[in-house]
Amino acid sequence: MYFEDHHTKTAKHYHTSIEILIPVLGKLKLFLTDKELIIPQGSLYIINSQEIHGMHHTEDTDIYKGYALQINYDFIKKYYPAIDNYQFI
Repeated sequence: MYFEDHHTKTAKHYHTSIEILIPVLGKLKLFLTDKELIIPQGSLYIINSQEIHGMHHTEDTDIYKGYALQINYDFIKKYYPAIDNYQFI
């Protein structure tokens, strides 16, 4: 998925996929179950399967552009059966 708009906002949710967020322009405020992080442009953040999260561009970001890549849990499990034993930090 590619986001490009003036009001990037996603309510808290979760899914079984692993999600990789890559801000290209602007900063992203990421709300996790127990913390809030700022993800600067040019970096990436990996959200674990079933981790509650939501996002919003930061107050000083007028236009946000970025990618959100979701990797299907069943696909990962097929090629790496031990995935349930690991978590991205």
